[in-house]
Amino acid sequence: IILREPVEDLMEPVQQLLFTLPNAEHWEIPHKIWHLDAPRLADDHTPGVQLFTFLDPVGPGGGGTLFVAGSHHLCNVGKFIQSKQVKKSLRRRESYYQRLFSNDTNDRSWFMQRDGQCQGHPQRVIELTGVPRAYYLTDLRMLHTLAPNATPTPRPLITHRFMSKRVPPGFA
Repeated sequence: IILREPVEDLMEPVQQLLFTLPNAEHWEIPHKIWHLDAPRLADDHTPGVQLFTFLDPVGPGGGGTLFVAGSHHLCNVGKFIQSKQVKKSLRRRESYYQRLFSNDTNDRSWFMQRDGQCQGHPQRVIELTGVPRAYYLTDLRMLHTLAPNATPTPRPLITHRFMSKRVPPGFA
């Protein structure tokens, strides 16, 4: 990832252990619980970054968080927008998100196999998989959701959220 904004304004990280027990017989991309962990800011800058670090190997279908790569480019409209408003706007205006948020789609693997387009930006669902000490650094404007764990192994992961000082109190 290339960070295009200064990181000097980031606060101390909020750390969290993410643990997903085996909870599904088969794996599929969920249509619910897509969200943001921070609001869109009025100045259109990132509200922060999030680091995910694996404690044990996590393979496909193992409960790795799902992100929509490219979603951080959307709904940056020069005003403060919360997660529900972003999701509502995308569902109303973008066919890609109408399909992603719908439970009527039969073959949901499509979202990981090819790019969709929204507002001139490619969009694709990616699953966070990796081995211990591997990491992902994501923009907090990216839509994401929890994924089912269709393996017999629990998924432990540590996340660190580095919020910008521009995020209003109560969201950090």
